[in-house]
Amino acid sequence: MIRVWSMILILCVTIALTGCIGEDYDFTPPTITLLESEIELAEANVDWIGENNEPYKKETKDLDALTKKQEIIYVFAGQQTELLFDHTDFIQEHLSVFLLKDGEKIELGLQDNSFYFPDEKGEYTLVVELVTDRGKVEYAGNVQVVWM
Repeated sequence: MIRVWSMILILCVTIALTGCIGEDYDFTPPTITLLESEIELAEANVDWIGENNEPYKKETKDLDALTKKQEIIYVFAGQQTELLFDHTDFIQEHLSVFLLKDGEKIELGLQDNSFYFPDEKGEYTLVVELVTDRGKVEYAGNVQVVWM
C-alpha cells in the first residue's frame, strides 16, 4: 500500500513540475495601454535587450510629431487611470509618467501604476518612462483631457 501511495505521489510531482518546464517568456518591450482605453501607447525611445541578448534600439527625436499620428485617448479632467502592461517578463526598476504641453513638463504622481490626470482640459502628450533589468523604454500617447 505504501508503495502505491509513493508511486502516486511521484506521478503527481512529475506532472506538476512538467508545467514549469515549458514556460515561454516574452523578451520584447511590453505594450502599455491605459485602463479605460484599448489604444496602445507608441514606443518612442527604446534601448532593450531581447532574446539571446540581442539589442533592440529605437530613437524618436520629436515626440509631438509621433503623438500627433496616434489616435486620441479621451479622458476626464482629474480622472484616475492605471497603466496596463501586456506582459511583465522583466524586473521593473523605475516607472514615471508626465505630460507635455506647450513645452511645459507636468509630472504626475504615480502609485501602484496608477495616476490622476490634471484638472485643466486640453491636448497633451503623455509620456511613460519604464526602466527595467532588460533596458529602458519611453512611450508616448496623444491624450485629450475633457470636462465631464
